[in-house]
Amino acid sequence: MDKQAFREMVKGFGGQERLAKRINFTIDEMIRDKMFASEEPPSKISQQNISSWFNRVKNPIPPAEYVIPIEIATGIPREKLRPDLYVKIEKTQAA
Repeated sequence: MDKQAFREMVKGFGGQERLAKRINFTIDEMIRDKMFASEEPPSKISQQNISSWFNRVKNPIPPAEYVIPIEIATGIPREKLRPDLYVKIEKTQAA
């Protein structure tokens, strides 16, 4: 995700603090729904975590364990959050 897209995502949620709260809420929902049955859920995050993700040298990169909670919380596809881990699969019609 490029810095401008990351900045717009944060702004759209009312800032880093509000985005962190939304992601934490999503993590809580995922725990409640037993979506982490075979693994530990990610730790709660703070505004400082989001700030450190944004200030990475090249592009903002959330850690892999937060990609799915962020996707659920924001609606931003995982392949845009971490194109190094996920690829977009285009739907094609059979001939």
